[in-house]
Amino acid sequence: MSGAITPVQPPQNYVLPSHDTLYHYCTNDTFLKIIEGKCLQLSDLRLSNDTMEGSWVQHVVAEMCASDPVLAPHTDRISAMIEDAVKTFANVGFCLSEDGDSLSQWRGYADDGQGMSIGFSKEKLRDSSNFQANGIAVNMLQRVEYDASTQRSRILPILLKIKEGVEQGAFSVAALFGLLSSAEEREIKKQAQDVAFKKVVNHIFELFPLFYQYKNPAFREELEWRLIYYRIAEKQMSFFAKRDRIVPCKKFSFEGRHEYMITDVVIGPKNISDVSLVQEVMASRGYSAVTVRRSSATYR
Repeated sequence: MSGAITPVQPPQNYVLPSHDTLYHYCTNDTFLKIIEGKCLQLSDLRLSNDTMEGSWVQHVVAEMCASDPVLAPHTDRISAMIEDAVKTFANVGFCLSEDGDSLSQWRGYADDGQGMSIGFSKEKLRDSSNFQANGIAVNMLQRVEYDASTQRSRILPILLKIKEGVEQGAFSVAALFGLLSSAEEREIKKQAQDVAFKKVVNHIFELFPLFYQYKNPAFREELEWRLIYYRIAEKQMSFFAKRDRIVPCKKFSFEGRHEYMITDVVIGPKNISDVSLVQEVMASRGYSAVTVRRSSATYR
């Protein structure tokens, strides 16, 4: 990665969750590219199958604003500011799941069950992905939060600070057009409004770590985690083509750390490859102590 990027240590109170392996469902072609290239391709999450990807926080905040008498008149304004922030903090990501043998994910992400599910060590991914640039975390491993009440409870403290800025006149028209005020009084009010508005902007930017961590609860069965790279540190991206779109992406190499990065491989329910063949592939590419097993799904 370009720029002043240095590894950062996880918080002292960090506790590794109980699910030590995270799985990526893919086609056979992608499986071989990952295994042989020792590299992951992080792609623009906004182009995923969730039409509200990156915008779910905006949706939740709009609902919360609408129920608050102070914020309700400014819901559209705040929502538009969050939308601008989402565009500013665009990112690419690599999607994983706690469940390595889920029929819905075989069907949706692994060539209708003909592909593979690659199990990555969560600890190795975490240790390899904690980077920052100019004091801002730009690459991290995040668990997706689906629970609506948890989402709202974490957003609420930030929204209360936004509300404080609104109460201080961030969106006030009177500060600019007070006909009975002198020019000096209007200037004082304008300066106060500028301070309040900047406060609102700064607190909206506090939401940015949540933009791609919160998703619609309808996706909860995916039990998703994400390796996320925020593009604020680097504007030069790679690109690849899909049939109907061009997708920004970034390579995440784990070469030199690959031996114990992959711990488990699940062969899809419609994949006819032998377990012994997949074991041979893994061993020939330098992966040690990898468990290879067939899916338990009875799907054809």
